[in-house]
Amino acid sequence: MYLCYVFWMVKKFSESGAREKIVTFKLPSKDRDKLKDFPGMMNQTIRCRLIRVELENGEKEILCTLWSYHEDNRNNRNSRN
Repeated sequence: MYLCYVFWMVKKFSESGAREKIVTFKLPSKDRDKLKDFPGMMNQTIRCRLIRVELENGEKEILCTLWSYHEDNRNNRNSRN
């Protein structure tokens, strides 16, 4: 999914030098059709994990993965151990 509406979050993350960060946003109504296959997420706050990756040639990329309920549960279990 193209994330033009969260570009500023990615830009700020890129400039921060951090290795990873969780960001949240709501999909603008004009882009809701992108979630037609996921009707349960239409009005939800979306959480993504931004990850900085350095390639072998030295180039840097920012990856964005959906942060799910399962990730929160895994982290809560790990923090209790």
